[in-house]
Amino acid sequence: MDSKCELERKVIENTLSIATTQPAEVARKIMKSQGWTGIVRGEIIYLVKCLRVMTELRKTDDCYEQLPVTFQNQSMFLAPRTRILVANGKEVQCDGRLPPMFKLGDQWYRSIPHIVPAATPEILAPKMTPAWK
Repeated sequence: MDSKCELERKVIENTLSIATTQPAEVARKIMKSQGWTGIVRGEIIYLVKCLRVMTELRKTDDCYEQLPVTFQNQSMFLAPRTRILVANGKEVQCDGRLPPMFKLGDQWYRSIPHIVPAATPEILAPKMTPAWK
């Protein structure tokens, strides 16, 4: 039992170490759902539930690490995984071999730069040997 407790302690320690640089990602992991953010203050992280808002996909001529959307007539972006609205997106090279991909509902999409349906990528799981080609 001690080894399980030690492993859990190390996981918590690693998670808290990541919190200083990626608090929203840590909040998503801890709460096991999208729509949470983390705010680091001193030696703690506050977990805050974000309000759910309606957005629309936005067409662009460029590719971004984030998903381009429109919110209240403003051009914005949805951060990957956390789905938090951000004002600026990081432009990336549009490459059909390595496109930014996003899961909306049950369907995967890729940006090339227009958002089009994509095949479901291989999902990594513990004790799994990837079948990458």
